[in-house]
Amino acid sequence: MRSIKKFKAGPVLSLLIAALLLLPLASCAKKDAQQAQAGQTVQHGDPSFDPETDYDNRYSSLVSCDMLETEDAYYLHNCSSKPFLYYFDKATGETGVLCPRPECVHDEKRENRECTGYIGYDWPSLQYYRGKLWYFNSTKGIKFGLFRMNLDGSEKELVHEFDPAGTPLEYGNRRLYIHRGMIYHACSRQEVKNGAPFEKLVYGCIPMENATVGGKEVKAWEYYEILERDTINPPQPCMYFAGDSAYMFYCYDGLAEYDGDMPEDEAWWWDIPVTDEIARWDPSMSEPEILYQSVEDIPVLSSYYNSYVTSDGTPYFVASSRLDPERDEGEDNPYILRLYRVEKDGTKTCVLDTSDWGGNAFLLALGDGFIVTADSSIYYMTTLTQQVNIRIIRFGGEAAETICEGPLPLEFRKEMPVGLKIMHIDASWVTEDTLMLFSTEYYGKKDYNRSWHFVKYDITPDGLAETVVSEGYEIQFWPTD
Repeated sequence: MRSIKKFKAGPVLSLLIAALLLLPLASCAKKDAQQAQAGQTVQHGDPSFDPETDYDNRYSSLVSCDMLETEDAYYLHNCSSKPFLYYFDKATGETGVLCPRPECVHDEKRENRECTGYIGYDWPSLQYYRGKLWYFNSTKGIKFGLFRMNLDGSEKELVHEFDPAGTPLEYGNRRLYIHRGMIYHACSRQEVKNGAPFEKLVYGCIPMENATVGGKEVKAWEYYEILERDTINPPQPCMYFAGDSAYMFYCYDGLAEYDGDMPEDEAWWWDIPVTDEIARWDPSMSEPEILYQSVEDIPVLSSYYNSYVTSDGTPYFVASSRLDPERDEGEDNPYILRLYRVEKDGTKTCVLDTSDWGGNAFLLALGDGFIVTADSSIYYMTTLTQQVNIRIIRFGGEAAETICEGPLPLEFRKEMPVGLKIMHIDASWVTEDTLMLFSTEYYGKKDYNRSWHFVKYDITPDGLAETVVSEGYEIQFWPTD
């Protein structure tokens, strides 16, 4: 059993540690023949997970960025403001735009569409699949394409162009996942009716070759709808995968229209009971199986960030609240979280409860058997000296076990310009050996200039070792108040 590690917020500066940071992660040591050939890291304990064909659930909660890991490199993309794909070579520490053309100026030109590393601003979708990097991006008008290229950025090609008109692919909040020859799709579409924004929540799939789906013959690239729900409360539909199964996490209230005159107070829909639901489906099924269902005043499954399916197909989710939801936040009423496991009979079991910690607990990352909590909000940090204490906890055994705790090293913030206004940690994932974060910062006296960092933390016997794997800086072109 690994002992609990204490670590300090100060810099880790020694040649030994620097050398260790260049070594592959410990979890990368065991590889099957396919993995060794493709260079993909296995982060799953289930031997049925095939890194060549299976979606990696670590990336499902990413909204503002792509963070993909292979045995040799990290691939990183700031979707919201930077259209280029960057790499970080684990062996050499070299980083840059993923483009093999030496004559290219890459990101020195803001909209350099001739650069192989230019992949646009669309929703995160970068994936490793059958030896290549795959992603989705807008092409022209409302159309978008599925692209692929080699791991060094060469031989970039358009595999298929989609015309979403008249299909659920044209809906907003579009998420796309490639898993075992199928493109899975989660989305919601907003329609304003009588002054209120109603939503249609849809899950579907698209076979990449002719296939039998749900007992029907479906042609390659044809859309097949799996599930839909009506709701007025804004949804954030998520998907995870294990074996042949796709898992869907969502909430809905079933409201498709309002009967009567619309109240002046638009907040009326917040009082409607909402159903939290988890469903499982695979291509052999005509209808999805409902694994969990609960009607709540405050929905839990309304976020991209607070759920996960472990490699053995077990769903988990996190519920966050104040210790006493009826009272305001204070030292005697901190924010707490509870981690639940969904059982096969549809009930839930609490496997972690922070009520007795005596302080705030916010969710930082949730992974395959690991959860990371922080004692202060990591979405709104306004000073360079603000300290964030975290705990990395292993779950899935007889009892949850803290394997690492202490201040989160934020040495990279010391290099940031004067005038910081706000810092957000926007995305994260965790494994037994690594915590990965994506942060954005806004600063400046007149204009909101912006920088961003992808930061890797190796979980070592001496604590967390911090490495900035990619970073960038932008000057905004509009004034702020």
